[in-house]
Amino acid sequence: MFFETGAESLADGFAESLGCAEACRRRGLEGLLAVPAIHLCVGVAMSQMYAEIVGEAQQGQVRHAHRNDGYDLWHATLGSTAEVFVTFDQRLADHLERIPNLAGFRVVRSMAELLRLTR
Repeated sequence: MFFETGAESLADGFAESLGCAEACRRRGLEGLLAVPAIHLCVGVAMSQMYAEIVGEAQQGQVRHAHRNDGYDLWHATLGSTAEVFVTFDQRLADHLERIPNLAGFRVVRSMAELLRLTR
């Protein structure tokens, strides 16, 4: 629900920063979110915001922004070209796994898990 209510607005903000928001609005922001790189970047950003505003049950309190959060957005965008995203970063994996509608995209948290996929 959190993703659905804010994803288009955040995608619009990203497009605005690049000077192409009006063209994206004319074509439809839902189409912009259908692009895997945008979907993952927006999804991780929204998951980060959720963790900072609402918090997560396992951490017991809200999470504070971290200077590496921007790199998580970058890694998610780059990883969108693959079917399997391998990361040992627990926080990034959690953010990625919260994104809805990740058809054909898996998050793997270890090399052992990756090897099990290939069997």
